[in-house]
Amino acid sequence: MNKELEEQRKEILKQLEEWHTQGMFTLNDRDYKISKLSHQFRIEVISVYSQIEAQLLTGNYGFLQNEDFKRIMKKVDEKIMFDNMTISKLSNHFEEYPEDYLDYVAISLKVICYPLYKTKLHIGLTDI
Repeated sequence: MNKELEEQRKEILKQLEEWHTQGMFTLNDRDYKISKLSHQFRIEVISVYSQIEAQLLTGNYGFLQNEDFKRIMKKVDEKIMFDNMTISKLSNHFEEYPEDYLDYVAISLKVICYPLYKTKLHIGLTDI
């Protein structure tokens, strides 16, 4: 693998690990906190995330209208908080901050799933 790409991969993995450890991520100077998650919830999320990951990476957002995606995002919105309120209770949050939405989807799903595949992601990386 190209050295530059490998360095980018390491940085991304470090960031994911940090978000997971801290239980929060920041988008556009807004903090999103992740509440306690169960193993079963992570399984539900990864079953949908694994189907859309390639689309996320290529910028193909057709999955946003998929019923399975909508169903799991409703559950995710119950687990992510902004200003000490779950996103599910902030009905206008993404009306106010539409620029956060695509990154919110990508990051929240990846951080929720991180414990399930972190070992696989770190294969070949000795200094993380």
